Amino acid sequence: MKRYVHVGTSLSTSKRTEDIERVLDRHADDWFRYAPNCWILWTDRPIANISRAIRRELKRVDEVLVLPINIEIGYAGFMDPSVWEWLKRPLS
Repeated sequence: MKRYVHVGTSLSTSKRTEDIERVLDRHADDWFRYAPNCWILWTDRPIANISRAIRRELKRVDEVLVLPINIEIGYAGFMDPSVWEWLKRPLS
């Protein structure tokens, strides 16, 4: 079942961001980068698979956190309008 997933990282170099985004292209139907180290994915892939695939691209000192997001129970914050537009768009 497709759902939103959050990916957060702590990276030793910004070069790793490109590597992560290549992984996201393979593991998500769509994704949105809302901060230099944070993405929201729309995917049906298991969280453990996403985490393992990203981890293979990172150095030992880099970190990654992958969590499900349930927007059905609500969400709030102060973000660029593009974030809210992406979350509210029709999904398939």
